[in-house]
Amino acid sequence: MSDWTCSKCGAGPDGLCSVTGEAPVPLPAPPYHNEYGRRIQAQVCEPTWERWKAQEVMIVNEYRLNLLEREDRAQLRQAMQDFLGLKP
Repeated sequence: MSDWTCSKCGAGPDGLCSVTGEAPVPLPAPPYHNEYGRRIQAQVCEPTWERWKAQEVMIVNEYRLNLLEREDRAQLRQAMQDFLGLKP
């Protein structure tokens, strides 16, 4: 992963993570078992993913999202893409 760079904090193999101030740590495994999960693993460092998980809880609670509803899942996915700096 020599060309790996976090899409959110910009950390790469020669830079430091803006969250921890240390060398970036890639996700050890894809967070989802599909192509999108592999894309996240390839573009997001572990500290940024941990920050997203905390933000995700706040978004679900703030907007009172019901993840059984397709529209609410789409809203959460859009928020994740925006937070992580991923393009759809």
